[in-house]
Amino acid sequence: MTGRPSLRRLPVRATVFLVLAVLGALIATLGRAFDTDEPSASHLAWLIDLAAHWQWVYLPTGLLAAGWLLWRGYRIWPLLALPALVSAWVSTPPTLPLIRSPEPAAQSLTVASANIHLDTQDLSALYDWAVAERVDVLVLLEVTPAHVAQLNTFGDFEYRLIHPDYGPFGVAILSRLPLHAEGIIESTFETPVLRARVEWKGRNLALSAAHPMPPLSPAYHQARASMLEREAKWGAAHGLPAILAGDLNATPWSNGMRVAAAHGLLRSAAYAPSWPSRLPLLPIDHVLASPHWSVLERQIGPDVGSDHRPVLARLAIRETSGN
Repeated sequence: MTGRPSLRRLPVRATVFLVLAVLGALIATLGRAFDTDEPSASHLAWLIDLAAHWQWVYLPTGLLAAGWLLWRGYRIWPLLALPALVSAWVSTPPTLPLIRSPEPAAQSLTVASANIHLDTQDLSALYDWAVAERVDVLVLLEVTPAHVAQLNTFGDFEYRLIHPDYGPFGVAILSRLPLHAEGIIESTFETPVLRARVEWKGRNLALSAAHPMPPLSPAYHQARASMLEREAKWGAAHGLPAILAGDLNATPWSNGMRVAAAHGLLRSAAYAPSWPSRLPLLPIDHVLASPHWSVLERQIGPDVGSDHRPVLARLAIRETSGN
């Protein structure tokens, strides 16, 4: 006689994968409770943040495991797991409004960010893509002294601020628009942040280019949050439309994105991953912007020879911003 599948006979591997995927999704959701500056919570907040990175792994893994269990005749547990699997996707901070507009290209600002990888020798594919997309401002990370000569041949970008480094901490801003350097910001546990003012359509914009360390320790985790908060406040202090672009080593589910949103910098992109380039899993490259902006278009670029794919946002000033 056959009956309902017994709980004791649950397929072990599928069950383990489903449980781990559910826990991963719930960690991202519950991580909000640890957005605190209390020292006693720092280690736990760091571990939660590190685990929350991997939603693009948890979701398909959990769905495949749940589908297998359903196919095997188990109904209750997979169905109960499905809301938990999607919980992280509805608990992220908001993004900038995405508008469909016949706005001419002259009225939009196109900002792109690319981690070029310090070992990349040929940047021509990146340049060709940036020119084809009519990128106005291009933020580059992991810029080394060996890259400088090539960057100086990027003829479509007349204005350049280049701060190279022999390690993965070099940063550059290339622009079709006039740039005014506002300095390099460095502090304990932080990598350099390059600040500039961009002249665009008769106004100044505050632009920061950054590449914080990944959250591999509580100190790096806190340094990333401090950087995001500081750069958001920098633009706000001057009342300028602000943009922060770079490889931020923070996914939409990280507390870093919640810190940025709390201080007025919102994501322009949704959840499309940019790293690694051949099989993207993590959305860690970003163009963040203040609420002055709306998004006309957002995209992940092609493989241009780095371990990251570039990200692009076409932005327009919101009429209600009053600036």
